Amino acid sequence: MSKIDIEPEILESLYWGNEYDTYMIASIFGCSDVTIGNRLKEHSIPRRLSYDLTDFRFNNRQKQIFEGCMLGDGNLVWRGTNCIFSDVDMHEEYLIWLQGELNISSISRITPIYHFKGAGAPYEYLLRTRLIPSIREEHKIWYPYKTRKGTHQHKHYKIIPKDIELTLIKVLFWFLGDGWYYKERETVWFTTYLSLDTAVMLINKLKVLLDVNEGITYCKSHKDRNGNQCYSIRLDRIVSNMFFDMVDSLGFDIPDCYQYKFGR
Repeated sequence: MSKIDIEPEILESLYWGNEYDTYMIASIFGCSDVTIGNRLKEHSIPRRLSYDLTDFRFNNRQKQIFEGCMLGDGNLVWRGTNCIFSDVDMHEEYLIWLQGELNISSISRITPIYHFKGAGAPYEYLLRTRLIPSIREEHKIWYPYKTRKGTHQHKHYKIIPKDIELTLIKVLFWFLGDGWYYKERETVWFTTYLSLDTAVMLINKLKVLLDVNEGITYCKSHKDRNGNQCYSIRLDRIVSNMFFDMVDSLGFDIPDCYQYKFGR
């Protein structure tokens, strides 16, 4: 029987990025799980281990960064009785920086995610932590459903808490993860999946945070899979520049890959 040849990058992506177990990967390549285990060892791909993170907690600054990520592309996935935090981005550089800011480098991993339309370059990168007991309560806040399984885990079913308190750090990481800068008009935009009620709620909170009475509006973006209209939030040129000045005062060393979001 010929040896099963699996590209190490694809194997690592399936095992760590997609979080498939050896049985699932074996079914894809038509071999045994023992073979997959041998290939992991052969390519020096570490196996998933159990870590006791019962005492892990975010400090206040890290909690704000976490909630800022959750306002954007951050996601919580329920696994058994605990949760995994994940974030996806086109830039590996940004996720490495985010790992450091959240102090989760030792308990998380970044892997490329591939399309299955042929082996090619990764189209994005996935940051995924190990199971963290302390964030399971956060799941109940951001995903307020009776069930914790199935399609309700999809990020588009995430609901922004109405009582969330916006801080400049939270808004910065929201912008980095799911915002963009319209250079021609010098305007900042946030998110494209908001309901009208959520957009209005966040606009009111942003006005208080940035101490403005106008210059922050909502705009129609697209319709979701159920035909519901989604909205984005826009800061006009004056408020955008004010936001950038306030962000500069925080002292974060923003990665080069996202300097363009600040008009630089």
